[in-house]
Amino acid sequence: LAAAPHRGNRTVVKAIGACALGVSELEGRDEASLASDGSLAVAFAGALDNAGELGDRLGVSPEQARPADVVLAAFRAQGSKAPAGLRGTYACVVADDTRLWAFRDHGGLETLFYRSDPDALYLASEVKQVLSGANVAPEPDLDTVEALFYGELDEPTACALRGARRLVAATLLTADRDSLDMAPYWDPSSSLETARLSP
Repeated sequence: LAAAPHRGNRTVVKAIGACALGVSELEGRDEASLASDGSLAVAFAGALDNAGELGDRLGVSPEQARPADVVLAAFRAQGSKAPAGLRGTYACVVADDTRLWAFRDHGGLETLFYRSDPDALYLASEVKQVLSGANVAPEPDLDTVEALFYGELDEPTACALRGARRLVAATLLTADRDSLDMAPYWDPSSSLETARLSP
């Protein structure tokens, strides 16, 4: 958290099982929130546009309707299917005592980076946070920087700094002590309209 001081002057951290989640907050701005009910914890950064609607449906009181609280209730109700129903611009990590789930908004407007080591998984909204947590010195990946600059990036998880990866939009990362899996949580084709055009 200290690697990105511009994210906020107040930090909140919650340990749950083998996972530790944390957010940085700026006084008076609700850009990040952390919620826990003792067996599930949520770290949320960004904006959840349908928090009120979801909160009403899930029984989250308006006084408690910070994004992390709403996501926690959604995961309680729907499990790993919850991200498909969220709307906004955000990065989120959910954890219980043995697993964690990480995801970004459908369009990938908020960033989420990760690094998987044999003994730990690091996730953060900024790549420098991931590298700091893993005690890895930042070093540019010049091939990736060039590919990004020229619009020729073939690897969607590539990152401009070595030692970290970028989580792809609309993808759910699921990890436990022995595995790390990624799968799409949303298929945009279900939202597209089709039309027949006459010549």
